[in-house]
Amino acid sequence: VEGTAIGVASAAQAAATRPRQIGRDPLIFVWTFVWLALTLKWYAPTGSYALWAWLAFRLSYGAVTAYLGYTGVFRRNTKYLLPTFVALAGVFVDVAGVLLPGRLQDEVAAMLSAIPLPWLLAVQYPRLLAFVTFIKWYNGTFPTGWAWGVGLADFIYAVPMAVVHVLLTQGYTVSNDTLLLVSIPGILVAPFAVVFMYVYLPSPWGIWYTAGKSPDTREVLSWPMVLMPSHAIPFLVEIQVFTLIKALVGFY
Repeated sequence: VEGTAIGVASAAQAAATRPRQIGRDPLIFVWTFVWLALTLKWYAPTGSYALWAWLAFRLSYGAVTAYLGYTGVFRRNTKYLLPTFVALAGVFVDVAGVLLPGRLQDEVAAMLSAIPLPWLLAVQYPRLLAFVTFIKWYNGTFPTGWAWGVGLADFIYAVPMAVVHVLLTQGYTVSNDTLLLVSIPGILVAPFAVVFMYVYLPSPWGIWYTAGKSPDTREVLSWPMVLMPSHAIPFLVEIQVFTLIKALVGFY
């Protein structure tokens, strides 16, 4: 028992002293804002101040969540606050602005009509990097359920998405049914990710948390990966919903 306690303490100390590195996650985080800014610049209606206000909101919100993640607020408070809650607050604000009648709804509809479908799909390319989850699982960083329940699902979605994107850019026509089949898994993986993250955390929902005896999902809440659940992934899912709407309404 004493040896186990020492091992767990050593692992915790190593995690606490780990360098705050810059990797793929901050780049994906930045890419979401670059993509959104370019989208508004190229396809937003003239004089669309509501959309630019939306961009300012996303930037401010992203900065706050990044700061909270960098300072370890999410990881220290798994029993009380998860980045999912924070991220969903931004999603709810966005969805309300889009669904409620008003200027933002009109401008989003006009912009969605103007955006080429390949550009909507292009923002999702970072999800191909989900294969990194398997590398971390193999190295003992992630639990099996997270790797196969979330990483595999995201990667399986990302591959056909990339194929459809390439076909569209080459001038091929893709049916609405195909777009639906590609889009829906990219949306459904989000709630599964939330569930698998919760059950492996030291929290009231952590039914598979083993107190250091096996890998858990606290790595997801550590810098820099915390940028994914706190902002980037919810944003990518939002854009996937817009893609699905575009496919259903036939805006392209």
